[in-house]
Amino acid sequence: MAVLPPSRLEQLEWFESHNGIWTLNSSALNLSSAQMVVLANLTNAARAAYNAMIAAQNASKNATQAWYDAQEAMSDKGADYIKTIKAYAATTGNPGVYTIAQIPPPRAPQPAPLPSQPTNLSGAISPQGVLTLAWGSDRSGPTSGIFFHVERKLGDNGPWTSLGATQELTYTDAAVTTYGAAATYQVQARRGDKFSPWSMPLVVDLVGSSNSSVIATLNSDGSISEHAREAA
Repeated sequence: MAVLPPSRLEQLEWFESHNGIWTLNSSALNLSSAQMVVLANLTNAARAAYNAMIAAQNASKNATQAWYDAQEAMSDKGADYIKTIKAYAATTGNPGVYTIAQIPPPRAPQPAPLPSQPTNLSGAISPQGVLTLAWGSDRSGPTSGIFFHVERKLGDNGPWTSLGATQELTYTDAAVTTYGAAATYQVQARRGDKFSPWSMPLVVDLVGSSNSSVIATLNSDGSISEHAREAA
């Protein structure tokens, strides 16, 4: 069984607690007074080195924090001055101010990109004859300012009719089984006056009754993927 504890500090504390006892009982322990003086000096040196290490660590932490504080104070004040320079350049309409200050002029505002084309338009018809459309989009959700406009066409030559707009990635058409003809759907993303290309169309082919229907997707290569009605 090891006598000394495992850590360096614990060993220092162990000898500090034993040196006095060993010195008082050195003859009974077969240790000389000279040996105990040597051990006491080594223990004191170890304690002094440990205390110096802790002081150095604290000083390093304090110096690091002082550097952070000084740098932040400099940057904060400098950022205020940069704002002053930019405001002066804008007020005077003199771009030469940026050249004198050796700071880059502000970039010209970039137009917002076109909304992305809705992708993977699909649909599912419930046993009650309710069609739920779904699609994907790279830029969706209320924070983007994008709305999705849904259009429907009945038959092969019918006009496209707007069904409305939504910020969601789904749309429900509850009357799909009453049209008496194939219905084609498409979705377009809009942000203000900017429009995406229309999605690839989705064809819902109704065969006579609400109990028999096929959903067909027109793929980009011209092929058609058919999907059966959603199970009850």
